[in-house]
Amino acid sequence: MTSPIIEWANPDRTWAKALFNSLKMSAIISGSIDHQRGTIYVDSLDDPKVAWWSFSVLNAVAGDSKLDAARYIIEQFPYIRVLNVANEDWENLVRSLWREELYTMPRTRLSEETLDIKHLRKLKEPLPEGFMLQKVDRESLDNLADEAMGYHILQFFGTPDDFIENGFGFCIKHGEKVVSMASTYTPYSNAIEIEIDTFDSPEYRRKGLATAAGAALLEYALDNGLTPNWDAQTQISVKLAQKLGYTNPEPYEVFIRVKPEHKEKLLAALA
Repeated sequence: MTSPIIEWANPDRTWAKALFNSLKMSAIISGSIDHQRGTIYVDSLDDPKVAWWSFSVLNAVAGDSKLDAARYIIEQFPYIRVLNVANEDWENLVRSLWREELYTMPRTRLSEETLDIKHLRKLKEPLPEGFMLQKVDRESLDNLADEAMGYHILQFFGTPDDFIENGFGFCIKHGEKVVSMASTYTPYSNAIEIEIDTFDSPEYRRKGLATAAGAALLEYALDNGLTPNWDAQTQISVKLAQKLGYTNPEPYEVFIRVKPEHKEKLLAALA
């Protein structure tokens, strides 16, 4: 059987932005398109009606969900990948085809429209004695207290040098070690997605480190005309966003295809 989808190999992928514009991942998708990251599959090179965007573990589908190509994409979709869909019709297709293989992951989107520069500047200081806030540079990335803090950099930028060129962030240092970092999650265009991590150790908890790093990142984004999107996976993340000035939490779901016998492992990994 001939596949009803084909990879879009043309470097000009700007047409896809409008198709994916309504999705929660639209900022990530737009950035990946501008930076030539990820892959787009379509049903036609001449006049695409269905599109599947894929970038590492992140995926999105849009277009006419009633076409055969849409059904093919969902039927052939790989396991343990995150899927964001364009509308309820796509969601219904996913639910009808994946059935017991469907895992829904709740997330929360918050509005950045109420962010206030003065409030953010107050949150940056004072830091506890011995801690220093600075913009992320190449040396910082070599001194992360935990390698997991930089996992998204390797996953979506490829190398630390690529992150320095195509992303930005702010970190809190304790001595030479970076113990908290707020940064762009992926390469960006005019809007960013945010990643904030603090080294999981009792001596770094409840000191406002994530708040200070996050406030610095948001201030920098707003000063440079960038929209700082906040998409939370946990209530801890929601509360941090609200402390920084985000409002109007909007719950939604993304989907993961997983074999029933592997769901417990997935839940443990996401915990």
